[in-house]
Amino acid sequence: MGRIKQFVLAFICLFSFSVASEHVRNCDELVLPEHLSTKPFKYEYNSWLSSYTPHHSANDLIIQFGEETTFEGKFSYGSFSRDLEEEIVEIWLDSCADELLHVGEYITNHSGKINYEFKDASLLPPGTFQIWLRVQGDGTVTNLI
Repeated sequence: MGRIKQFVLAFICLFSFSVASEHVRNCDELVLPEHLSTKPFKYEYNSWLSSYTPHHSANDLIIQFGEETTFEGKFSYGSFSRDLEEEIVEIWLDSCADELLHVGEYITNHSGKINYEFKDASLLPPGTFQIWLRVQGDGTVTNLI
């Protein structure tokens, strides 16, 4: 009798996992269009700076469903990693609706960073979502999942 109970419990657990995993979305197939418009940099210095190789970065996130989180993007150029200061960065999200969602525009601080408080995570179903951080002045991009 004990073995039958163990088998039934194991079957229920496996069935529950397979049903739950069908509802997890993988939203990382779209690409950011290259034709998005750019606007001149606010400061001429940053325009000159952008002639160097971009070294933008962001860390991938793991968020428990329904919770809020904050993520950081870092924007710099050249082998000396000079920060992009006080310039506009766009945030884009693959929402699994066959189109990209423009989340908003944010201005880098004096360390070349943006901090975005992602409060709308509870509006997304469980899954993997691609996020792009795009410098509006030159169209360079970094992404995170």
